[in-house]
Amino acid sequence: MWALWSGAWTTIVREVPLVFTALLVMAISWTTMQLRRLEGRPVWICYFVPLQIFLNWLQFMRHRSVVPVSIENYPGYVHRYSSVWYAGESNGPASAKDRWEEGRYKECLSCDLHVPIRSHHCPYCRRCIYILDHHCFFLGRCVGRGNLKFFIIFCFYASLGTGYGLLHILKVMGDFRAAKFPDAIFYFFPFSAVMYCSGRTSALETYYVGLLNFGLGAMLMSGFLFCVGVWSVVTNMTPHEDKREKREHLKEETLTIFQKFTSVFGDGGLLHFLFPLLPFAAPYLEPGYRMLSGTHTLREVRSIRPH
Repeated sequence: MWALWSGAWTTIVREVPLVFTALLVMAISWTTMQLRRLEGRPVWICYFVPLQIFLNWLQFMRHRSVVPVSIENYPGYVHRYSSVWYAGESNGPASAKDRWEEGRYKECLSCDLHVPIRSHHCPYCRRCIYILDHHCFFLGRCVGRGNLKFFIIFCFYASLGTGYGLLHILKVMGDFRAAKFPDAIFYFFPFSAVMYCSGRTSALETYYVGLLNFGLGAMLMSGFLFCVGVWSVVTNMTPHEDKREKREHLKEETLTIFQKFTSVFGDGGLLHFLFPLLPFAAPYLEPGYRMLSGTHTLREVRSIRPH
């Protein structure tokens, strides 16, 4: 029974923010469209921005950054049949040896894998994520190298769209209340909700105040995450990574800004901001290797070198 309740609670925690985000985007978009129609102004932007949000959301969900599992044995392990081990190596045994000596792998006991050094295990997704940025509760997935660009573009349009919609809602709110003392307190949603229950405000006004409050939070958070995502691309280091770990294990400090940008956005670059379904080559996700059978651990295997 406890396992059943625990699974149900996990599902609720994972899905409720996702549903709330979708409803908020649709509510602000629909309200902005109605207000612009009443003013006789074009509404194409009310279709364009939500479409960009949902298409990038879809692409974000499709392209996960879960570390793929290699069919090869872990580099450094002397396989009984070395010809089988090296069969999948495009550059022969030397490439496996080089990968081992670079120290690019670590253990993940939860996944039972040796994973790339820049991978991190997510306790919510219960998988190792390649170059993990963070786990996004509002989108229900981890942000990593495979979907970082879609997350950045999603946040860009979410911040732009909510800000644009809030300007229209603020304008029409002037017909109900002045945005100054003492009426300014009605712009606070909990107070406005209480006043609605007591019959002192209308349902429409309370609805507008709710959109203003939640929309403002969404705009600020989306803008902040957009800036954090861009900074991760520019510095080639995510908030989840430790600076000392990066200095010790990574050899990408000589990359130019353009190369760092291309490693995340691909050859399409800025075109992805307009065409989220643009054909592209998915970012490379370095594979992980299954744990060695028996009593061997990574520490014990470090003394073993490939032939």
